Amino acid sequence: MKRPGVWLALCVAGGIWMGDRLRPPLELLWVAVLLVWGLSVLWARARPWLIPVLCIGVGALNLVRDTTPVCPADLRHVVAERLPALVTVQGRLVETPRLRMRIHDGEAVWKTVASLEVTALARGDQWEPARGRIWVLTPGELPPAFHGGQFVEVRGVLERPAGARAPGSFDYRAWLARRGIHYQLRAATAADWKPIGPETPLPWTDRFVDWATRQLQRGQPPDAALDLLRAMTLGWRTALTDEVAEVFMRSGTMHVFAISGLHIALLGGVVVTLLRVMRLSRAACACVLILLIWFYTAATGWQPSAVRASLMTSMVACAWLLSRPVDVLNAIGWAAVLILLGEPQQLFHVGFQLSFAVVAALAAGMPKVETWLRNRLRADPLLPPELAGGWRAWTREGLRRVLLAAAVSALAWLGSLPLIAYHFHLVTPVTLVANLVVVPCAALALASCVGSWVCGPISGLLCELFNHSAWLWMRLMMGVSTWAATLPGGSFHVSGPAVPEILGYYIWLAGAAAGALLRPGWRGPWWAVAILGVGVGAWVRWEAARQARLVLLPAAEAPVAYVTGPASRRCVLVNCGTAEDVEFVVKPFLQADGVDRLSGILLGTALAASGGGLTNLVSTFRPEQLWVGDGTIRSRAVRESLAACERAGVRLVYVARGDSWSLGEVLHPAGEDHWRRAADASVVWRGTLAGLRVLWWGGLSEEGARGLLKREDELEADILLLGGSGLESWILSELLERVRPRWVLVADGSPGRPLRWLEGVREVLGGRGVNFWCTSEAGAVDCRWDGRRLRLRSANGWVWEGEVGNHQ
Repeated sequence: MKRPGVWLALCVAGGIWMGDRLRPPLELLWVAVLLVWGLSVLWARARPWLIPVLCIGVGALNLVRDTTPVCPADLRHVVAERLPALVTVQGRLVETPRLRMRIHDGEAVWKTVASLEVTALARGDQWEPARGRIWVLTPGELPPAFHGGQFVEVRGVLERPAGARAPGSFDYRAWLARRGIHYQLRAATAADWKPIGPETPLPWTDRFVDWATRQLQRGQPPDAALDLLRAMTLGWRTALTDEVAEVFMRSGTMHVFAISGLHIALLGGVVVTLLRVMRLSRAACACVLILLIWFYTAATGWQPSAVRASLMTSMVACAWLLSRPVDVLNAIGWAAVLILLGEPQQLFHVGFQLSFAVVAALAAGMPKVETWLRNRLRADPLLPPELAGGWRAWTREGLRRVLLAAAVSALAWLGSLPLIAYHFHLVTPVTLVANLVVVPCAALALASCVGSWVCGPISGLLCELFNHSAWLWMRLMMGVSTWAATLPGGSFHVSGPAVPEILGYYIWLAGAAAGALLRPGWRGPWWAVAILGVGVGAWVRWEAARQARLVLLPAAEAPVAYVTGPASRRCVLVNCGTAEDVEFVVKPFLQADGVDRLSGILLGTALAASGGGLTNLVSTFRPEQLWVGDGTIRSRAVRESLAACERAGVRLVYVARGDSWSLGEVLHPAGEDHWRRAADASVVWRGTLAGLRVLWWGGLSEEGARGLLKREDELEADILLLGGSGLESWILSELLERVRPRWVLVADGSPGRPLRWLEGVREVLGGRGVNFWCTSEAGAVDCRWDGRRLRLRSANGWVWEGEVGNHQ
């Protein structure tokens, strides 16, 4: 079999994927795997197809075995569902706690995160054995005495991590679960931490990182470029705040800050070049290379991306040791098999998928590109060698190197394109240009840092010269990335592709690399499979586009909704919430839905709870117009936000009763109304989308509700949306009698943080037997309908489906 590593890796990965989806019993998998293994030993003729089946079974068995809580002391058995709970845990720090920073209201907020391997747990004074890994969050910074390998005791609130708050937003719970962490502990302060047991020495990896950091700081004032150098070379993630990371994400250059294949390849290239200059043999070079890259991987904290890259590089180096021809694709396959057998959940990590997709694309495409360039740029074979040199040779060689760099950037982009769109909802064509500058600068910056570490113990002057060089290259990387991130059309958000689309894309790409798309025997089936995958994905998108959609988002206090019409480019946001709501809920949701520009925003209530994040939202999504209720705006923050929106070129439209706006008719406020409170002047509207009637009650409070109910006779609707702070029980009872809704959606806060003043609303709805969901329990609620069927799906997995016209 040609390239067995690739085929075995695909089989093991397929088995892991099937095991994750089907979750068969562990005992059944053991029996099946042993049976297939026995058949493959005894039945030689069937071995060619039994071995792939065996690999699939081993992959599924490995995944189920790794995720099934077998031990009675497993945290999932000990804790069960009695959460949240105040507990004290004992255990060993897996690694040294790390600082995280984010900007909140213009100020830096620090917290420490740590991974703790639990050995015991107490809910009071009684200790019981417990096994499992938890994530510990502590405000501020821990004392330096706490480091990896130390046994500690921590007191705090044990709870499940938060899930995705809205469709497309980051699912923190799933991210931790893929790393074997199912619970998090919130400690109030650093005083809740206490070391136990004998004092352990600082790990050598921490000592190396501290020493390397001091070397990089020699002769350098504190600077953002210096922090990013630490992030790039030593894996110091504190420097990569959301604001900094967004620039590199939009320019497609974020990969330089992951200790991954790029770093290992650059470090390996520098080492091998120096060793070959010293005239060492390939075998000696391979031994030194393996030792150095694994030292660097351990020193930077055994980051999964670095481990993957080191394994792949070690496979190539082992081929040198064994004097075997190097087949990079086969080496990649064997590296994937080893990683997946050791840690099967790596298959679902974004870094694993991107690493192997990019390296496989480069390994498959670069030999063909190099051959093509060699044939196109070679000198005239009839020209004497002494006449083939000079400026012509220099020009050809320079052009060849530039084209090779462009080909590397293009192949890496093609290999990662659907995965980045799926996980980050982003397409960055500007990366084709930005990486032509950023990758060479990253190589020079990394080489300068290595030079600083080598020369540090020898000469302080040389160390500082290398540091200044590294600073210069990092500054250039920052400038190019900032320019690329702000380039019009350089990056844009997309809704994630469907799995069939991704499979169809990679099948087509593999066929193009292997030449199967032009080979008569393979051409038809290969094109058919690729077109089938893309066609299924296109059909899914077409079905979604012909539906109307309303998504109620879990904001802190105000109701926030996103509405789109069927087969329309109108995408309207009703309210936006506070600045924190925009940053952590609204903005990620819109970007995940592929929205780069809003048709408009309706500010339902002139309060900071409803429009506090308006300025940030307008600067990011550039809405065409902003609808505001006709009335006096007393909130200074709202007035300033509206003025900023007008300066940004957004057209303000004041609406009152009888006016039509993008999605329906305004019922409140009336032009003659004069209310003392902003909540009494909240906008109430009703619209019909794809045959479904929607009534937005929003945050209308008591006095305004009295006026509206007295003035309006016809309020019937299929879906009623409620929220705000002034909804009295008698108002709700009368409203339900008048509206007779099929569904009521209540914006009463976010999961884990319900609004206390809406508890009566939940009681009234439950007592009347009305279908209702609350965002404090369900998270975001996504409603889709096509004129015939209505489908509701919540962020926590609840699903309801029924006929649109069926009023029960």
